[in-house]
Amino acid sequence: MMKSNPQRPPILPSNFTAPSPLGAKALFVSYALSMTFVPGLISYLLVTRSGLDRNILSLLVMVLSIISGFGFYVVGHIGHEGFHFTLSTNKLRSALIGTMFSASIIGFQVSDSTLCTVATIAIRMLQKIPIFSCFRALATFGGDCSFCELSIIVTI
Repeated sequence: MMKSNPQRPPILPSNFTAPSPLGAKALFVSYALSMTFVPGLISYLLVTRSGLDRNILSLLVMVLSIISGFGFYVVGHIGHEGFHFTLSTNKLRSALIGTMFSASIIGFQVSDSTLCTVATIAIRMLQKIPIFSCFRALATFGGDCSFCELSIIVTI
């Protein structure tokens, strides 16, 4: 396991933080939106204009709904990438673009790093309490914020 130096953060290569080209961003956004809304449109057309049997129709709509759900996941990923500042050279603009697209998903929170930071701080404080010392190995299992940390915070 790699040890980190708390005094100096690691230096990332410049291509890790460089924004994507405009064509790649447009392709990513159009793919996400089409994967979300095209199956819904096909479902609507099948229900309103086809003469299919209800069992076959419900099966087709179910499959198209699953595909559309994956589309919503990809739209949420646009927000995630916005907070990695890869959608624009301006960091604020990148975050706003990501938030704008992912805001269409009810209940989706793009800026989840705040929760991870709070959970990480709380876990570090809990490690000083003897009963929670068994969770010390789990505190760094998933990086800064792991499922284990969040579940411990929620159960306390």
